[in-house]
Amino acid sequence: MRTPVNDDERLKQLLKNDDIFTLVEPTQNFEDLILPEEMKKTINFSLNQYNSDVDNVLSEWGLYDKVMKLTKKVNKKLEPGMLMLFYGAPGTGKTFAAGAIAQALGKKLLITDISRIQSKWVGDSEKNVRRVFSLFERIVHRVSNPPVLLLNEADQFLTKRSGNADSSVDKMMNSMQNLFLEAFENLRGILIATTNLQGNLDEAFSRRFNLKLDFPMPQATERQTLWNLHLPESIPGVEDIDLTSLSEHYNLSGGQIKVIVKNACVEAASRRGAFKKLLQKDLIKYCELEDTSSFGSTKIIGFGG
Repeated sequence: MRTPVNDDERLKQLLKNDDIFTLVEPTQNFEDLILPEEMKKTINFSLNQYNSDVDNVLSEWGLYDKVMKLTKKVNKKLEPGMLMLFYGAPGTGKTFAAGAIAQALGKKLLITDISRIQSKWVGDSEKNVRRVFSLFERIVHRVSNPPVLLLNEADQFLTKRSGNADSSVDKMMNSMQNLFLEAFENLRGILIATTNLQGNLDEAFSRRFNLKLDFPMPQATERQTLWNLHLPESIPGVEDIDLTSLSEHYNLSGGQIKVIVKNACVEAASRRGAFKKLLQKDLIKYCELEDTSSFGSTKIIGFGG
């Protein structure tokens, strides 16, 4: 077999026949990440350890060891471990932020989630957890610029461990969580975990994360930016849409706005002739449908209209 000559070839070889991970080239842009400005600054400061000048200063201050790895007769300094937890309601930009971070660092994104790891067969889930981290460890050791590892929908990984020793399911989950704790403790490279639930987070997991960020529902000004982002000028009729009204009237996440725009545009594109354009009432219709179908009300109480 030919020896890989670059990172892309090494990653392809390491991930060959693997069904737990998806490797993607992130297209998300950090400038398009709609979050409170202070949150974006916090993320940027955390990523500064990947700036060589900052990295050297932190090493001089003794904040982490310079771990040296001998690989093919070349000394390679491993990346520092960086674990981030993003939590908040669905559609608030957690996965988008992970892609934007990877893109800002010039890295690919390596994605997995609970549905790929958990198995109905006894012992297989634990084996899958070991596979995830042993493979990521090999990647960090062998790839010059390793990807960001994204654990999507990590709720079940991170919840408080059960004290019910009689349940086989609880025994399996406790075993998996112990494996995660051990892997997090020794991890090098960047790991981002996303979850919709923060209140039931196990304290042992909480201590493992360098950065924990609560992704809030966007405020009215941020919602208007999101409407603008998802309604390009190429859509017929968009110039007549009252985005201020939609932003003030409906308490929506970016993910919800994206779905609403797509549904409204499908309906508008299905019409004929001069009526084949997006109308305000199309967007209102699907905002109302989202309001009635979501678990929490999306409508702002007290707004007239």
